[in-house]
Amino acid sequence: SNYLALCSAATTTTSTTTTTVPATTVPATTTTVSTTTQPPPTTTTTTTTTTTLVSAPFKWSTSTSGENVCDGGYQVISSADICSDAADWVTQGNNAPPGVISPTPVDASYFGILDLSHVAYGCFWDGYDKLAFNPNDTLVTSNYLALCQKSPPFKWSTS
Repeated sequence: SNYLALCSAATTTTSTTTTTVPATTVPATTTTVSTTTQPPPTTTTTTTTTTTLVSAPFKWSTSTSGENVCDGGYQVISSADICSDAADWVTQGNNAPPGVISPTPVDASYFGILDLSHVAYGCFWDGYDKLAFNPNDTLVTSNYLALCQKSPPFKWSTS
């Protein structure tokens, strides 16, 4: 329909010039000039936006019956260095899941290593102002909100 609109918008102008001279010299001539005026060319730009969803490198744990677990392609953080990176991620405004704490940003910073037997192994938030790494593997889960890291993609063994 756009093509028809462009074609119907074209205008045709015909002008006729008639010159008459005595027949004895040169035969009479009639010159017809046709000019077709087209609308200016139309440029169509198509922009395609492709959004690739990339999951965050870290995620807050989910609470199941008072125990916090990593799920959905995430795993327990297993080093103090990675916990420090996760703490930076939190301070960038990546709050805990709705309903776990108030919607305001977690005002905590990386504390370092805290070896605690009542907190699950991994990176955790103390509920106040500390994000810390617990190397003590006595507990697998606890009621402290944990930070999880994205699991590496699954690969089949080549051996």
